Amino acid sequence: MAIILALDTSGHTASVAVYDRKILGEITYAAGRRHSQHLLRTIESVQDLAGVKKTDLRAVAVAAGPGSYSGLRVGATTAMGLGLGLGIGVVQVPTLEAIARSLGPVAQPMRPAILVGRGHFASASFSPARHGPSQAGDISNKSLEEICQLASDEHAVLILDGEPSLRAQAAELLSGSAVLASAPLSCSRASLVAEIATDLLAAGATPLAITDQLVYAS
Repeated sequence: MAIILALDTSGHTASVAVYDRKILGEITYAAGRRHSQHLLRTIESVQDLAGVKKTDLRAVAVAAGPGSYSGLRVGATTAMGLGLGLGIGVVQVPTLEAIARSLGPVAQPMRPAILVGRGHFASASFSPARHGPSQAGDISNKSLEEICQLASDEHAVLILDGEPSLRAQAAELLSGSAVLASAPLSCSRASLVAEIATDLLAAGATPLAITDQLVYAS
């Protein structure tokens, strides 16, 4: 048994999950700028749903960006505090990889994108691969118009983590060669963060300190 508590506070949607090669409990909610107000209570609620105690946890996984500065700091400090208090490791997971996994196996390129502030999105291209999406290029920081143009040029599925108004704009900007993923599939769920962390630990990854390794934007 390797129970993982996973946190994602990268964007306007927050998510907490307890995971042991399946979802034991998960809550995903619209947090906006209120990550710090609800995160600890949500962790307690998810643990209650999963029927596990903090002492049952074997690792904490946290989405490490890109994303909003304030959201990432809340997730990072909470994960670090839990890890130190419980004497367990903290595993960093790239936010865009978790978002890309939300689509499941697809045959075409994917472009996950998350709002990082001032109307700009952090985004990267991902290619289908046997064991999950593989990042195919560097993370870039671009406007919504530029992100939509890249997705159209790549004939990609645009997985846009953003408010409904921004998603509506993206739908209008995309050409017929790109597809906008649905809203429920376009936020980074903590269970996907946990799944990636499980794979990393199984491959021999060593949990690291997180305070200096967050990706706010590029």
